[in-house]
Amino acid sequence: MKKIIILLLFLLTIKNDYAQCWKSVSGGRENTFGIKTASTLWGWGDNYYGQLADGTFNYYAITLPRQISPSNNWESVSVGQHHVIATKTDGTLWAWGG
Repeated sequence: MKKIIILLLFLLTIKNDYAQCWKSVSGGRENTFGIKTASTLWGWGDNYYGQLADGTFNYYAITLPRQISPSNNWESVSVGQHHVIATKTDGTLWAWGG
C-alpha cells in the first residue's frame, strides 16, 4: 500500500510540472500554438502554408512542439485555418502562413 501511495504522489508531481508550463494555447484546423510561462512561442501541426514560420512549406505534420522564435516576449496567439496571428508584449502584431 505504501508503494502505491508513493507512486501516486510521484505521478501527481510530474503531471503538475507539465500542466503549469503553458500560459495559453490556441488550436486551428491544422495547427496548435502555445505560449509557455516564459513567454516563448511554440507550434506544431501541418506546415502546408508556412504556418510554423520556419521558412519551409512541408507537407507533413510536426507532431512535437517546436519553438517558433527565440524571443521570450510573446503575449497572445490565435490560430486560423492556414495562418497564425500573435502579439508581443511591446504591442507589435505578427502574422504568417497562408
